[in-house]
Amino acid sequence: MKMAGTIAMVVIIAVAAGVGVYFLMGGTDSGPSDDTVTFTSDNGTPDHTSIKVKDGTTWNQPDSGSTLLFSDGQKVLVMPKEGYKFTSWSQPSGVVKSNLTLTAKCEEIKKDEYKVTFAVGSGKGTVSESLVVKKGITFGANGNTILFSDGQTASATPAEGYDFNVWYPSNGTITADTTISATFVEKKATTHSVSFKISGKGTTPSTLTVNDGTTFTSSGNSMSFSDGQKVTAEPAADYEFGSWNPSSGTVTKDTVITITYNAKGATDFTVTISAGTGGTVDKSTLTVKKDVTWSSSGTTLTFSDGQKVTATASSGYEFEAWSPASGTVAGNVTISASFTGGGGEEKTISFLFCDNFENDAFKSTTVYPTDFYPIIPSLWIHGKGTDMASALTDACANFDGATISISDGKITDINGVKDGCIYLWGWKDNQWADKNLSGQFLSLGDLTITDYDNVAVVHGIPDDSGTAPKPSSEPGRASWYYGENGGPAGTGKEVKFYVDVNFTYTGYEGDTSKTHSDPKTLLVPGIWIKGYASPGSFVMEAFTNAMDRIGYDYNVDKGFVNWVNECGGGNFLQTIWDPSTGDWYQDTGIHHFTADYVDTVDFAALTYGAWGGETGYDIPPWPDAGASDYKWGY
Repeated sequence: MKMAGTIAMVVIIAVAAGVGVYFLMGGTDSGPSDDTVTFTSDNGTPDHTSIKVKDGTTWNQPDSGSTLLFSDGQKVLVMPKEGYKFTSWSQPSGVVKSNLTLTAKCEEIKKDEYKVTFAVGSGKGTVSESLVVKKGITFGANGNTILFSDGQTASATPAEGYDFNVWYPSNGTITADTTISATFVEKKATTHSVSFKISGKGTTPSTLTVNDGTTFTSSGNSMSFSDGQKVTAEPAADYEFGSWNPSSGTVTKDTVITITYNAKGATDFTVTISAGTGGTVDKSTLTVKKDVTWSSSGTTLTFSDGQKVTATASSGYEFEAWSPASGTVAGNVTISASFTGGGGEEKTISFLFCDNFENDAFKSTTVYPTDFYPIIPSLWIHGKGTDMASALTDACANFDGATISISDGKITDINGVKDGCIYLWGWKDNQWADKNLSGQFLSLGDLTITDYDNVAVVHGIPDDSGTAPKPSSEPGRASWYYGENGGPAGTGKEVKFYVDVNFTYTGYEGDTSKTHSDPKTLLVPGIWIKGYASPGSFVMEAFTNAMDRIGYDYNVDKGFVNWVNECGGGNFLQTIWDPSTGDWYQDTGIHHFTADYVDTVDFAALTYGAWGGETGYDIPPWPDAGASDYKWGY
């Protein structure tokens, strides 16, 4: 008899030989007793045969799994025998009141069923318990969750200080017992690049890398960042510092800051007029005197010297405002017209972006000759809009936010390409149609959105007859660009390849007898492409997979990349990103794509260009982006 917390007294009277003997016994009960919980399984092995618990201890079976959790912190897990699967506990929850036995039932896995086990591949985190699924069930990754076509799911949860990375494999069909691994990576601060461009003559500060949320302010020709970094704008001789634009702010994305240098004593300045999506302006530039003022009234911009500019909205748009709406000319300045609307019927246009230097008469003057064919010949990008200008602007936004300026229906700048050698072609009657404008832009207004589905934007100079440089691809041979969340899915270990051309050391000289485009400023700059290979494979296997996925021609032999598309000559640099140093590396004489394994490599680069530089010919064409600049890819 248990009487917890009370005094128990029992009087026992023994009668022997007529003599009464009295025994008086007393004591205090010690509290709840220990009970034994025994675990059994017909076709499984519990990791404990029994445990001791106090009366009143409760237990439950989380998520209907094979583990039992007790309220005193103890837990018991049953492991099914090979060829069996856990199905249920005899009593999935309850309160311990006495000794008891709990039995785990395990059933034989049918021939059309397989076990899917989840594991932690790298990093720190936890994954779901194993599942049993029928043969032919498919699965795919959706973030940190694996979804099975029979409705079952599994998830990966990162530990403190880690983020979920990828599942491997990330999709497939169950045809045998399968292990799916989740990898986790340490959290890192989100970083952005802050780059500088100039108007006038003076120094261009080097690009900075700052953490998200970094603020900046300017004072005179100095700009300071809240992380301690500082840049200074130094005007060239006969120039003076003008302004920063923007002069202050918070960095929440990759940012470009313009520095204006004004000629000393200058009285004539350039006013650049730009039009946003949904309209045009009738003048792209004006030359005005210092201290001339301007003001706006509706779609008209009026200067005090009598000059005027008018903005016209495209179909489906309305004029919104001029920015800045008024002011005084104290140096070179840009005034923009903005438009709202776009309520007309939208259409998706396929744009081909490419560089074509065939007529530029460039030659390499270094000891290592280099082709002027770009390693990235062309990319197709979708753009959606109610007119061709808005669709092209949207395509540039989809192309990792490439900047574009359109004036009078003509392209004046795409990502810094503003040498006057950007041409447009429209695909019509199964061929590219152009206009011979003798070096003038083909107006976007000539390409009505209802008549064209495919438009090529080409950088290069016309031939001797005045014909604009031709596109390097046709709609039937499209190599599509996909953003971060698009593109075909891959299986295996993922490696991100940065592929670009670096003409810094090639020493190109052009035929100066005619206008020629600049090969060092490309319409299609370096891009990131994702490649996949099985763990234990060389990086080269992931690289060839990346080339196959984007549809590029290539040749690889004995660790060398001999050519990609038309770009050849062997002047390729293969580099691997070292996260410990935050830089690319390549040991002398080693081609790392066949020296390193994909298991330990997340970023690699292939750069084309001649060796050289001011310090000698042994400096390779180093990548002009780092892994921290990774933004998009297949």
